[in-house]
Amino acid sequence: MDAEKERNLPRSRESLMTDKDFQAWAETLGVFGRNLRDLLALWLESPSFASNRKASTVAEYRRIARLTVEQIGVLPLVLLDLRDAKAGISAWQGRVAEARGPRAADNGVAVLSACLTWATDQSTVPEISQNHVLG
Repeated sequence: MDAEKERNLPRSRESLMTDKDFQAWAETLGVFGRNLRDLLALWLESPSFASNRKASTVAEYRRIARLTVEQIGVLPLVLLDLRDAKAGISAWQGRVAEARGPRAADNGVAVLSACLTWATDQSTVPEISQNHVLG
């Protein structure tokens, strides 16, 4: 990584996940590989996504996933696999709660957690080994 890009790195993992300028930074840097947008797309298109879910639940999960992508879709998967990912997700949850209410925030985290749980069992998603958002 060149020195200019390294100087622009946020100072902590939590700030990586909460910085307002993260999206532009991550897209410019482009070294992290796949992101949350990619993961959510894989999950929503998987055969297991809609199985055993009511049509209304599938529609609601898709709506929540779309909002999540708009807010934090560029988040690199490698950051979601870090043990302290929960701190950054909690900060995002707080921002959603302020903007849209606590129920919307809780639903966003629940959908993200369901996606991460699915990802831990997928050989096509080696970046995610554990769901650190649980609990």
